[in-house]
Amino acid sequence: MADSQVVLAVHAVLDDRHLCSHRLACFELINTLYDNLYRGNEGGICVSKASIVREEMEEKGRIFSAVLVETKNAYIMLLSEGEESLGTLAVSLPQKPGMIGPPLSSVLLGERNVTLARLLAERLARTLNKMALVSVFVRTLDTKEAGPILLRLSEKILKKKD
Repeated sequence: MADSQVVLAVHAVLDDRHLCSHRLACFELINTLYDNLYRGNEGGICVSKASIVREEMEEKGRIFSAVLVETKNAYIMLLSEGEESLGTLAVSLPQKPGMIGPPLSSVLLGERNVTLARLLAERLARTLNKMALVSVFVRTLDTKEAGPILLRLSEKILKKKD
């Protein structure tokens, strides 16, 4: 599949899911991330200058995993109970200097753990001063139980990144 076909396929999936209010932002985000992660190399695709960090921890008899992808202008963090999985996806932009008010954030996909995903995305964007996408996938715990665990895991992976 050609590079442009991959981007068009993702656009078609988003279009089919009727993400009207966020569709344009999603398209721009996907294109930006695609441009930063992949560059054509004689017809092939190679990851360029993106760093990937993985971390796991055990709490309450369960394994929690985190993956952090750093690109030139954004971070993507996947936080999961069990295997690495995509869950509720939130995006946040860091506050510009001198701006007053809450950080700009939105949930792009998902219905579970919406508040947790947004809070973690806002925290990541504020801490690293870059656009942040955070996915939260929790199977068995509620938000009240999962929140502190995923916060500790996100702090642990950020320390590992440095």
